[in-house]
Amino acid sequence: MRTTQVLLQQHAGWMFVRHWKIQGKRNLLADNCLKVLKQQNIPVVNALDVVNEKVQLPPYPIKSPAFFNSSNTTELVQHLTFNDSNVLVTGLDQAKVFTNSVEIAADSLNTSESDFSRHDLVKRCIRASLLYDAHQEKLPKITDPERPAWNFPRVFGLTDRRKNLLLCNRLIQLCSSLNPQLLAHRRTLTDAMFNVPLERDGEQVLLSLRADILLTSSEQLEPPSSYVDVDTHRRDKELPNISPLLPTLSLIKDFSPKDKLVDVSPFSLGFQKCNVHTAIVHLNSTEVANIHDLDINRDQILSRSLMKAYAFAIAEARRRYGNSDKLPHPVTVQCVQTDSKDFHFSVLQLNTVKSAEETDERNFYWSFPFMSLYDKCEYDAGKPILEGYNPSVFNTLLAFCCNS
Repeated sequence: MRTTQVLLQQHAGWMFVRHWKIQGKRNLLADNCLKVLKQQNIPVVNALDVVNEKVQLPPYPIKSPAFFNSSNTTELVQHLTFNDSNVLVTGLDQAKVFTNSVEIAADSLNTSESDFSRHDLVKRCIRASLLYDAHQEKLPKITDPERPAWNFPRVFGLTDRRKNLLLCNRLIQLCSSLNPQLLAHRRTLTDAMFNVPLERDGEQVLLSLRADILLTSSEQLEPPSSYVDVDTHRRDKELPNISPLLPTLSLIKDFSPKDKLVDVSPFSLGFQKCNVHTAIVHLNSTEVANIHDLDINRDQILSRSLMKAYAFAIAEARRRYGNSDKLPHPVTVQCVQTDSKDFHFSVLQLNTVKSAEETDERNFYWSFPFMSLYDKCEYDAGKPILEGYNPSVFNTLLAFCCNS
């Protein structure tokens, strides 16, 4: 072996302490700056004389306290609110009592399926919206009720809202492409917000609901009762009895300025094609929930369709006829609710804006059964798979869009 150099051990802390002691005792080097300044007759002042001189600073201005002017405040009004994140506790029966509506058999409507055969285009829309979109966002946390403290890894992918928006926009665009003659009479709005104030059981109620996709037309929809025998196909002879519950149960209490409880619609002044035709609403599992932290059921989803259609129909009635209680002509609104897989189609004919206690006249409501667009649409072993496609869903949606 070759002998190496003998190294001496030193304490690193002592070395740094000694280094700072040496650097702290530096001697000032004499330079000729002072001499040169004196030769040029430039006065030199000692820095300590300037630093030790006391300087009087002006006092800091103190602002006077702001007094609250009660004359400029607006009056807050307590009211009940039904919005996009809320559902009715008792479901469809409560919605029927609230909206003063009776259900008519859906098979009485003339919704004959079209002879559309290019369902490969619909499958392409489904794959492009749910599988091939490259947008990635952080999805909600995964929780296990049996292990609430366990942290699952975060999952990235498409959110429910984006899936619904992409799929519905593509399907509506496909319907428009198949019927180009309707483009001159229709318009499509996105995120159309409606505020409808009304009174129920002596309390102010505000329906603040959004139509994620709203189809408007230059012509009004014909009421289905003009060609359907309502008395023969009527499922509900009278309104359901939900006593001792009130129809305003599970609505959220809120306070708003009095000037905010007014009708709000997405139509601007001078917009010609402003007749509400079909409203497509999204059912997002991350947005819609019970106020009691319980999972929503199928009956509550049905009630959500009726409440949304009722709000859009009242807004349309007030736009046409003002705030009159009597409608010269019924108002018809079509509603489609979907979570990008299951679709619920419904039609509401608004005959009166009064509640059930104020009149014996009833509104008519047609509710179709739930239909699944597909059974499975996901990646399996890295391959995109679409199984169990149901062509009846798009055929019904096409019939709704072509209705006039």
